[in-house]
Amino acid sequence: MEWLIQQNVLPLSVVYVIVGKWATCKSAFLYEVFRWFAKFNGGAILNEVETKFSPDLCSSIMGYSSDEIKPIIVNRCTSCEEWQDMLTFYLKHQKRLMVGTQKDPGPGRTIPVAFGVDSVMGKAAEEAQKKVDDDGHGGRGFAIEALSIAKFMRASAHKFDNWPFALFLVNHLKEKKDESTGRVELTMPGGDFSSFQESFELHTSVWREKIDTEGFDGVGVRIKCKKNGLGIKNRQVRTRMLWWEEWNEELEEYQQKTVWDWDWATTALLYDLPGKYKTRLKELDFDIQFKSPDANVECFAQSKALGMGKDQWETFADVGKMIRENTEVMELLRTALFIKRRALMKGDYLEQLDTMLGEME
Repeated sequence: MEWLIQQNVLPLSVVYVIVGKWATCKSAFLYEVFRWFAKFNGGAILNEVETKFSPDLCSSIMGYSSDEIKPIIVNRCTSCEEWQDMLTFYLKHQKRLMVGTQKDPGPGRTIPVAFGVDSVMGKAAEEAQKKVDDDGHGGRGFAIEALSIAKFMRASAHKFDNWPFALFLVNHLKEKKDESTGRVELTMPGGDFSSFQESFELHTSVWREKIDTEGFDGVGVRIKCKKNGLGIKNRQVRTRMLWWEEWNEELEEYQQKTVWDWDWATTALLYDLPGKYKTRLKELDFDIQFKSPDANVECFAQSKALGMGKDQWETFADVGKMIRENTEVMELLRTALFIKRRALMKGDYLEQLDTMLGEME
């Protein structure tokens, strides 16, 4: 992910768009992002617009919680306007909770919150729904939803500024054929409503339909950063989403466990890197070799920089873990791959921003 967005942190106060064709794990990737926020004592608020939210899939990724306080709030929305209303309400609500009152002050801007909409065009606008009810059928009409969303985004995107929040909008890619040229292009329904507000546009696709082993099943997912307002665009990564069943002693039943295999993705990235970055790694004395890199499961690598012998081969996932846990190697990779270092969120978000601005003066 650091390579993908060219940042060593996930920036806050910005808008992300996650887009892809049907069945490319867009929602599952959104739940994985929610897991990151929950891991750092934050949470997520999901406006579910497609009426297909899977609590089992979400829990298998974020983790099963028996606590009274859950790391996610889910709102089912029945129209384009309703997800906008819900987003507006909870944005104000979270701000009030953090600020508190003079008598009962809140914790300050210390809690990271992810706001998600899945998906922005999942339901028609109320006006369009009423017309279908009146007519008894669907028909051709003007872009009610696109206009509504565009106006909402222009009026709302700035409300995330200076808060430890991030907005994640899910949308679908559809194929559209140009009748004059015959060329097939990918388009997003709803128009370019988010183009001027989004900082990152992440496209998902599937590079391997099925991963089937004795220990787990899975799918290979490719993520491409089509737009990057803070760095280089069009970087991409291959990763894997894997799942299996684990026995729950307390419930006396199996529960699904789903993970995004970022350690595997790290090693795969080093194999897939463009030539100039591989040259930089060699110049910085980082070496890595690969064995069966295109195999379905058994991909191996070895690196002297990680203290491995020439005959020691480990799986992509194990090598990726060794890299992640080696601070010196991680810093070397960030330098070679031109990944920008940003400040980690510490304490009150606004106070930290003010301090950083003061240091720049």
